[in-house]
Amino acid sequence: MHLVIHWKTGGLLRLALVALFMAESAFAASSPFIFVQSGLYRDTTFGEPVTAFTPYETIYLLVEFRQLQAGKFTLTTDWITPWGKLEHQSNHSFEIGKTRKSWKAYSWFKLWKNGPVKRLLTGEDFKKKFYGIWTVRLFLNGKRVHQQSFDVQ
Repeated sequence: MHLVIHWKTGGLLRLALVALFMAESAFAASSPFIFVQSGLYRDTTFGEPVTAFTPYETIYLLVEFRQLQAGKFTLTTDWITPWGKLEHQSNHSFEIGKTRKSWKAYSWFKLWKNGPVKRLLTGEDFKKKFYGIWTVRLFLNGKRVHQQSFDVQ
């Protein structure tokens, strides 16, 4: 398929296409990978991804970078509560010797139960505010590269 733009009538479209091409090129040049994806799972078999969990489950996040370039990296995972507070953060530092077609890592998170006295007084194993939509944010060398939401019911 060829796109033909007439210089006199297609100025605005031509300008938009040039800007889009430059933005994509700048992103590709500044990013050490082509694509990142993640999934949330109930265990480390990483079978079927899920987006809803009970507070009793451990939540596993599997992240995959495609065409990750050589270099030193720190992968930071932020687990954000339904009310926007950082509940837990993990860091994983690693080094890639040459560009990898696919590079995967996982992180996990488990909610803390109420203490025994609070459980006895309230009858609740977990704080009610832990229920709802959580967000997990991924950073590579301090730059946010991906985020995903999940529900704790």
